[in-house]
Amino acid sequence: IQRISNAKFIFAGSERHLMQEMFTSSARPFYQSADMLELGPIERSTYIDFVTGHFSGRNRSIEKETAGEIYDLFEGNTYCMQRTFNESFADTPDGGACTPETTSKAVRNIISLLEPTYREILSNIPEKQKELLYSIAIDGKAESITSAAFIRSHGLASASSVQAASKKLLEKGLVTVIDGTWSLNDRFFAMWIRNVLFNR
Repeated sequence: IQRISNAKFIFAGSERHLMQEMFTSSARPFYQSADMLELGPIERSTYIDFVTGHFSGRNRSIEKETAGEIYDLFEGNTYCMQRTFNESFADTPDGGACTPETTSKAVRNIISLLEPTYREILSNIPEKQKELLYSIAIDGKAESITSAAFIRSHGLASASSVQAASKKLLEKGLVTVIDGTWSLNDRFFAMWIRNVLFNR
């Protein structure tokens, strides 16, 4: 990289903490060697137009409101939206319309398909980490996870055990933290925990 003067390099990834460590930790070889650029979710209207255009281009239809509901459900998470719309498209007959019922069924089917994987993940996580994972999933977006209020509301052990568990969950790529707000990386996983394990 140091010897090449006629090319630029882009290091991209969805694991925020890993990407940050690469360039902000003085112990890493790439320390301060790149400019950081955060890519947020695709703009809502742009993505909705993208979805409706692909449906209509294949002799199918989907209302903008229906596409918008999925965008809002996953807060612009591209992977989850793409997978849901792909499943919904497959369930929409030629000349037919993709309805909210179609997309809801698609989400349920995806979560059902992923359930064995999620159960396997949980079977390999120590109890303290599992409890914190559940707590973050239930809240959807959790703030101040080491605070007395959060620990008390979820029946967790202590701030120190939460801190240790959160570090391990980050290392495993199961959770992410953005501006102090914690959430699960896999939105389907979070939904499965809330809906299947806790019936919420």
